[in-house]
Amino acid sequence: MVGKTLCMLSAALMAIGVAAEEGKAAGALYENMCGTAQSLALWKNSAVAELLPAAGPSGNYAVKFVASDDKGKTINFIIPVAAVRGKTVTFSAMVKAENVKAVPQSWKGVKCQIFAVADGNKQYNEEGLTRADRFGSYQWRKVSTTFAVPANLNYMGLSMGIYQTSGTVLFSNINFTVK
Repeated sequence: MVGKTLCMLSAALMAIGVAAEEGKAAGALYENMCGTAQSLALWKNSAVAELLPAAGPSGNYAVKFVASDDKGKTINFIIPVAAVRGKTVTFSAMVKAENVKAVPQSWKGVKCQIFAVADGNKQYNEEGLTRADRFGSYQWRKVSTTFAVPANLNYMGLSMGIYQTSGTVLFSNINFTVK
């Protein structure tokens, strides 16, 4: 597990270097996070997602999750903590849902989440997602969540997909920015 995490962290740091070399916009730590098979592979459990090269809102890429049971399917991306401690971060994406089954718990359904651990305290942030963003069917819409990162951050990651319900969801234009 440690070796796999270090490998993912190394790949993520290489992605940051590539983004800097390519002259990405100020504040953009990661842009189009799943736009290629290589970038999707940086996400933990990426085999549950399908990369569709031209299914996005403007003919660009989309990442598709299909859950036929109530277990759902999600993937996670680990963020290097040194790049975000004490800053404000935003995780955003364009999302399209098809028949995502509604359940009583508000944290289930479409998942676009920042998770963090600071001094043993776990924090989950999805404040930008409403119940209408989590369940049902809808065309492409932007969802985002913003988080003030504590200076004592130990661990941070992103999670997206369908959580503990069934349906289909597509993500595109997946970005993570730092202010």
